[in-house]
Amino acid sequence: MDGKVALVAGASSGMGAGTAKILAEAGAKVFILARRESKLANVQKEITSNGGICEYMVCDTSSEENCKNAVDACVKAFGRVDALVYCAGIEGSSTLYSPVEEQFEADNLHNVMSVNFDGIYYMIKYVYPEMVKVGGGSIVDISSVAAIRSGMSSVAYASSKGAMWSMVKTLARMVGPQKIRVNSILPGMVETEMTQDYVKDPAFLEQFIPTIALRDSGKVDDIGNTVLFLVSDASRYITGQDIVVDGGMTC
Repeated sequence: MDGKVALVAGASSGMGAGTAKILAEAGAKVFILARRESKLANVQKEITSNGGICEYMVCDTSSEENCKNAVDACVKAFGRVDALVYCAGIEGSSTLYSPVEEQFEADNLHNVMSVNFDGIYYMIKYVYPEMVKVGGGSIVDISSVAAIRSGMSSVAYASSKGAMWSMVKTLARMVGPQKIRVNSILPGMVETEMTQDYVKDPAFLEQFIPTIALRDSGKVDDIGNTVLFLVSDASRYITGQDIVVDGGMTC
């Protein structure tokens, strides 16, 4: 990734923070976004203390204006954008265990969709012309196995991740002639802040872990290393694909 610039949204913790660190270690200049400034500053400090190059900006990706400003700031800082990794996401107020009537609260649906889907929609809108300028690029969205398998999350969350996954399929063909690749990663149960209530619940783990072929939950680096592959030239002939990283849960 030497000489490449990666814009990582949702990088204050979890998969986003882990991915930013891995890309920086691989030589990329990383520009990280999230809503929590103190956590962004900590990620930046860790990257730079290890010799990496990193800048950050507080950004609510549910706002189109914020997304535009973030892309502009990245270009101002580093001159280009070669990779967009969209890790921003929320589960919302309803969960896998919420009663059916709670799954259909409109405010929750709109909130989840605004971050999980609208955000990547806006980011791609403004990243696309910057990638055209440099002759191509790679876009990776972090979807979820909830997009393709039931019983994994709330209705709102699964719907948002399914929309992301579907958009990649459509967009990849449109932007392929500009040498821009678009792929999805569909994580299974990965240990992050969002999943901590599940991975710390012995009853849940006793029921869930046996459904995974590798009998283990995923780690942040499992996703970050897959992102590194997809944004690097090692995957130059891969686009429009969904890479399932779930330890064999859906096989």
